[in-house]
Amino acid sequence: MDKCILKDDGSNFVEWESTIKSAAVSDNVLRCLVETPPSEPGPRATTAVRTAYDDNMKLSNDVKNVLIWSMASSLKLRCISLNAYEIFTRVTTIFSQTPQIRQYEVTVRFFEAKLEKGQNVGPHRLKMVEYVDTLERLGCSIPKKLVVDRINKFSHFRVNYNMNNMDKSFHELHALLTQAERDMEASGSGSEKKDVLSMR
Repeated sequence: MDKCILKDDGSNFVEWESTIKSAAVSDNVLRCLVETPPSEPGPRATTAVRTAYDDNMKLSNDVKNVLIWSMASSLKLRCISLNAYEIFTRVTTIFSQTPQIRQYEVTVRFFEAKLEKGQNVGPHRLKMVEYVDTLERLGCSIPKKLVVDRINKFSHFRVNYNMNNMDKSFHELHALLTQAERDMEASGSGSEKKDVLSMR
């Protein structure tokens, strides 16, 4: 469910846009997202024209409610007064036209991320993997060896990983490192944990 919620920073915009468009196509409401809404009929408009307009406005409002629901809080506040077409256009303008900027920002976060004092390494590593996944969606793949080198920061675990030439996915690596952390805590190797580099 969380994957359907557009984050404030637009880091999951590509996935969000794909989900919204797919749903709109299947429900035959894509026009509400990509076409300017019709103008309100004049006083001399026929009943059929007025009815068609009212139906279109109701449909557009339903689509707007879905869009608003699918956004993080700050984005909702910025879009609540807009119609479905305006919301989709604004969000697309903000996030889809700056993929290089977003790619740069996520890359900087990946390389500057550090483990804060007292922070568990598990959530930190998951955040690193999320950065990698986001970059891949943006069309920028970081070589796996570089990612592994950034994530593997337990000195003894890194040696074990390199010696055994383990070929693991990032999520499998996360599980292995989490277990390594537990083993160190159980054995009282607090100094080992302090050797975790600051990811810089």
